[in-house]
Amino acid sequence: MYYDRLTDLGIKLFRRNGSEKTKCPQCSDSRKNKSDKPLSVNITTGEYNCHNCGWKGNVRAFDRKRDQKKYERPPTDVMKSMEFRQQTEEWFKKRGISKKTLEKFMIFNKEEFMPQTAQKEVCICFPYFRDGEIVNIKYRSNG
Repeated sequence: MYYDRLTDLGIKLFRRNGSEKTKCPQCSDSRKNKSDKPLSVNITTGEYNCHNCGWKGNVRAFDRKRDQKKYERPPTDVMKSMEFRQQTEEWFKKRGISKKTLEKFMIFNKEEFMPQTAQKEVCICFPYFRDGEIVNIKYRSNG
């Protein structure tokens, strides 16, 4: 069931399902007995464990992490409600960044929920564009 994922890790398998013992891609080349097979692999569940070097894991965990990340593009109308506060301009000015640069990169302010403080805050917004289309916005609290 997880044959392809296990072989991507460098594990050489002879079966497509079930369990088998094979050489460990992490330590077998450096061992005296090169023909020993210290790696136990359960192809059905995706688990592997080397009884020599302790290398172990489960390829199912990679699937879960990949499935959890959901990318959502920012709404296209977010740039229509752009505002820029004097306080933000002064904050950038202290760092040697001019208002002209902020306008060029379309830096703006917006009230956004910040998970660090668990409340809405006025944030500095850094939009990211690809081929003239907004693909992401990074938020920084203004404090």
